[in-house]
Amino acid sequence: MPKILLSCLVIMISCQVFTGQAAEQKLVPSDNRSGDFFGQYLSMNYPDILISAHQKNIYGYASGALYVYRANGENDRFNEFQMIFPADGHVEEFFGYSVDMDDTWAITGSHHDSDAGGSSGSAFILKKENSLWTIFQKLTPNDPAPGDEFGKAVCLDGNVVFAGAWLDDDNGSNSGSVYVFEKQEDRWDQIAKIYPDPFASYDQFGNFMASDEGYLLVGVPENAANGPRSGCTYLFTNLTGVWQQVDRWVPEDGHEGAQFGQSVSISGNRAAVGAYKSDGFCADCGAVYLYTKNGDEWQNDTILIAADVQNGDHFGNSVHLQDDLLAVGAYFDDDLGMNSGSVYLYQFIHDRWKLLSKINSSDGRAGDAFGSSVLVSFPYLLTGAYGKSQNGFFSGGAYIYRIDGLVSYSVDTILNRELVLYPTFFDNRICIRSNDAEFYTADLFLYTADGRLLFSDKIKAGQNCLDPGHLPSGLIHFKIVTTDGITTGKLIRL
Repeated sequence: MPKILLSCLVIMISCQVFTGQAAEQKLVPSDNRSGDFFGQYLSMNYPDILISAHQKNIYGYASGALYVYRANGENDRFNEFQMIFPADGHVEEFFGYSVDMDDTWAITGSHHDSDAGGSSGSAFILKKENSLWTIFQKLTPNDPAPGDEFGKAVCLDGNVVFAGAWLDDDNGSNSGSVYVFEKQEDRWDQIAKIYPDPFASYDQFGNFMASDEGYLLVGVPENAANGPRSGCTYLFTNLTGVWQQVDRWVPEDGHEGAQFGQSVSISGNRAAVGAYKSDGFCADCGAVYLYTKNGDEWQNDTILIAADVQNGDHFGNSVHLQDDLLAVGAYFDDDLGMNSGSVYLYQFIHDRWKLLSKINSSDGRAGDAFGSSVLVSFPYLLTGAYGKSQNGFFSGGAYIYRIDGLVSYSVDTILNRELVLYPTFFDNRICIRSNDAEFYTADLFLYTADGRLLFSDKIKAGQNCLDPGHLPSGLIHFKIVTTDGITTGKLIRL
């Protein structure tokens, strides 16, 4: 039986709500207009953020666009840099409705594109070259059909991209499917089409997806496993060159209308699934189910429910994992007015998920839907508020926070833009990630407050997770020595 965690009062800072904190930056395009829905989807790979405005009027109503924001390294601010839209755009194609990026590649959907009939759909591969993002290739399936809405959801994992066709009728009306494309030298080609087992009409498989390290997670909130719209989630992986289903998750406490699978995220050996209309503690208050991979098995070991949740908050409408950090949106939270929205930030510490902070925007208003999308890209937390009406009804907005500015301890774990040491407070593992392929070997040293050496090891490019042994609890000083110099800072051992 999974642990059910009420996420307030877990640690001293758990219930602190941060409004107007210095760590916040609000992102609104210079040409933001009513009905743009800016911020409903977003993705990040430092120094760039891609944010959707899928109802932007470029070629007429709701043809859609994407905005690129780029970090200014001098003051840690993100500035509007570029707007992207297709050359063949048309009215109501919703370009940018979903978006994902990895390194210099990105994918976005245009599910009402009608090249193969009304709302057959398409997706676009974007590539970053010479600092600019351009459309590299337009994707359509080998078997397009009117009304399939290919591209409603997309995700990217290395050299593989996935595009959902949630209204595909192959296995019954609106049963859905997912297409897999792989990079082949200078183009992306379709290599597979995926269906769930079991499948059913009106399941709309392919509407909510996430991928990481060779796994694809597909949420199906319309599935009737525990009653109408109770929901389920499917897990796929590439086995000997073939994409196959390896698991199907149905919560033990699932019920009619919970819509388990409305949001999904996967990172390494952890996965998160939102059931944003779960009635576990109140009507439509919501819950998030956490899964952990042990060997070849995935187990649901935790159910998160916000302790301050109220009727209709929809906690879990969005989720995103990165390593041991988890962001959860509750876009109908009423803290700053009806449906103003909020975001909860958790960290996995001492074998359990602990709440670090609950965040409201500094200028929150009724109807903002703050938390409609969330993303953790350490040291940043991003969230969308597509209902923001600063420049007209549903013009939208997005917010970015420094995670180390959201918690009430002072520590600098950001060594530089290419090297990150985390988590700030830890139990038996410290990870160091370098995003620089040219990164050289460096030395890590951990000391007591009075300068006694506790631990030392070498670190290399990529992600290094180190076991520092039996360190004392409390404040730990670190030093990293490279050929460029020495970086020092502080950590907390639990």
